[in-house]
Amino acid sequence: MIKHRSLFTTLLLASGMAFAANTFETADTNRDGMLSEPEYQRYVFNYDVYTNRDTNNDSLLDEEELGISVFDADDFASWDADGDNYLTYDELNISLFDYYDEDESGYLDDDEWDNAGDDGWFDM
Repeated sequence: MIKHRSLFTTLLLASGMAFAANTFETADTNRDGMLSEPEYQRYVFNYDVYTNRDTNNDSLLDEEELGISVFDADDFASWDADGDNYLTYDELNISLFDYYDEDESGYLDDDEWDNAGDDGWFDM
């Protein structure tokens, strides 16, 4: 019995690591080594990145729900296009894409994707 639990635990951990290692590849649907904004948006939608943070289910994120320490009040305020103190799905995702597109190429490369992951954005 212990052998089976140990094997199951090992397989479970390995599958979790494989998912974590393949998220960029999963999002890069045309396999060109870069994420376009539509690929990024599709990934964010498919994996419920926004809704997982929307803890009160009002389809809006406030600063507390955003909750990532690398972003500050100035980031939040500049991303809140309509100034209502909440980020809509579109406000957040457009702003995050632009924030992590450090070279302003219009694409996220693997390093930029990793930076977002290191900041905790894609931790699910």
